[in-house]
Amino acid sequence: KVLDMDPEGPAPTGDDGGVAAAEGEKKPGSSGLLLLKDDPEYTKYFKMLRMHLPKGAVKSKMRAEGKDPTVLDMDPDGPSPSVSQPKVKRTGGGFQLPPRPPKYPKKVSEKPPVPMRALFWQRIQIEDLDDTVWCKLKDDTVPLDPEKLMTQFSKAVKKADRPDTPTSSGVDEDAAKKEKKKEINILDPKVLQNVGIALAKYRMHISDIRLAILRMDENLLGLDKVASLYALRPSPEDRSSLQDFEGDKENLGKVEKFFLEIMDIPRYDQRLECFIFKLKFHKEVAELHNALDVVKAGTKEVLRSRRFRRLLEVVLKVGNFLNGGTSRGGLYGFKLDALNKLATIKSVDNKQTLMHFIADWCQQFEPTLLHVHEELEHVPMARRHPLQAVSADFKTLEKKVSLLESQIQQSENDQKNGRNLPEDRFVEHMQPFLVQAKEDTKKAEEEFSEVQTMFAKMLKSFGEDPSTVGCSEFFGEILTDFLFQFGKAKAQNDKWRLLEEKARQKEAAARLKQQQREERLRALEEAGQRAEAAASEHKDAAPSGRSRLRWRQPSTITDGTDPYSSGALADNIANRMRTIQQPGKGGAVTKQPSGSGDVGNRRIESMMKPGGSAPRKSSTLSSNSDAGAGGSAAPSAGGGELSAYKKSGSRLSHRRANSKTRRS
Repeated sequence: KVLDMDPEGPAPTGDDGGVAAAEGEKKPGSSGLLLLKDDPEYTKYFKMLRMHLPKGAVKSKMRAEGKDPTVLDMDPDGPSPSVSQPKVKRTGGGFQLPPRPPKYPKKVSEKPPVPMRALFWQRIQIEDLDDTVWCKLKDDTVPLDPEKLMTQFSKAVKKADRPDTPTSSGVDEDAAKKEKKKEINILDPKVLQNVGIALAKYRMHISDIRLAILRMDENLLGLDKVASLYALRPSPEDRSSLQDFEGDKENLGKVEKFFLEIMDIPRYDQRLECFIFKLKFHKEVAELHNALDVVKAGTKEVLRSRRFRRLLEVVLKVGNFLNGGTSRGGLYGFKLDALNKLATIKSVDNKQTLMHFIADWCQQFEPTLLHVHEELEHVPMARRHPLQAVSADFKTLEKKVSLLESQIQQSENDQKNGRNLPEDRFVEHMQPFLVQAKEDTKKAEEEFSEVQTMFAKMLKSFGEDPSTVGCSEFFGEILTDFLFQFGKAKAQNDKWRLLEEKARQKEAAARLKQQQREERLRALEEAGQRAEAAASEHKDAAPSGRSRLRWRQPSTITDGTDPYSSGALADNIANRMRTIQQPGKGGAVTKQPSGSGDVGNRRIESMMKPGGSAPRKSSTLSSNSDAGAGGSAAPSAGGGELSAYKKSGSRLSHRRANSKTRRS
């Protein structure tokens, strides 16, 4: 029954053996499949084409949004590639066409909370990821600190030859007039000067030079001499001037005679070229092999370096974070020239760059990555040997080999025809060399082809185009510059870290010093408090007046008299003052009787000394002493004078006690 129905009509339902077709999904002639032009994933791009937008611009838009641009080259009326293999599921609604899971799922590109500084890199398209390094790298394994990145690399808030010194004067220093030569010179004076200087350096006769050239004598003519002869070879004008000379050739100058000697050598210029090629061949081939070995070693190091690949993962993670929420985010890989842009993205405070952040991340999480240069030892040397220059050197070798081969053939023809000179040994010396040169050149070319293929394969593994990225650009402008900037950032981070450590140490030392000072002040304060307390206790416990003196210095009483009584003390003071102020006749000092007054005298002496413990205020004593000494006779121990001395002694003892207390 189904075969008899209209194929353009709806599918049968119920028990008739079909499934219902969902409205809006089935199009005429599509047999239930979703057409490409009706696929919601690609509808807007076909709409752009209908609006006459350039196809290339639409493809660029698709690449930026992670879509396959080759879809635009497909038939829009054909089935959509996302549902090219539908899975029929019996439901009440009809066909369900699950999309085919992509090989590389779209990465989540989350927009950071704050605007970030952009890392402008070039995307490697999804279709170009196969067989590259990027399909094996996983940046989701890189631990990242978003807060640190947002703090350091957020967008900043906008705020309202000397002339060349003149050379020495070009005045020619023409000395005295040159003596007139008898020789005839018909060549240019400059040629005569240059060739004459060269011939003087050879220290050989011109006939010997000619014979050495014919015999290809490497012992007499080294590379420097042969190169000089080739540079000073006669020009066609010089040859014509010498051939047209009709005078006596014996009168010609030395240079003209030398040119006449070598002019009969067949193919003189080509002979010297072949001679130079032979003398330089082994050195040039060795240099080519050395250059190829360096490039090969650098290529292998880049392919095998795990640290370099891990660094690419770190840069990919950081770049995707910075470019999150934009068309530049969510990348699987990037062009390697973006590595040198890391040093151009500065932080908010303009003190460091994104390269410093990468180096600091490596120091914190994977310090071994800081020594990535150890795995890329030959990369800086490989930049000095671009394969383009090596290829040009090989072409030069091939041309010289062809020239040598043609010259040997012409010399053999001359020998057959009898036109060769008897001394000519060109074929004899150059034929074996030609065979060896062809073999060495072939081996070098094979090695060059191998290195070139390896280098191109390495570039493709990183998503680079070998036709646009050369050896010098990759090893030099990309890798070597990146390693230099990375090492420089590491050194600066170490320097800043050292300065911060010194600052922390200095701050800690200052804090310790302040703490020690506070402790000393606290100790002094506590000691003062203890001293005040002790003085207070001492003051309360110590006796006063006469009993205090007796308490401080007990004495032995021998005559039954109390030496510390007020009367004895007053007598001692009076006698001492009299002794000081009124010496006896003849300069003798009046002595006091021994006994009870000795102790008082000793104490008075100690009190009257400048360093004594008694106060230095002695106005009362002086006045009393003067009053006592006013008469002609000495004062007695009794009467009004004695009472005055007693009062002064009492006041002195009180002052002494108070002074001791204050000093305590």
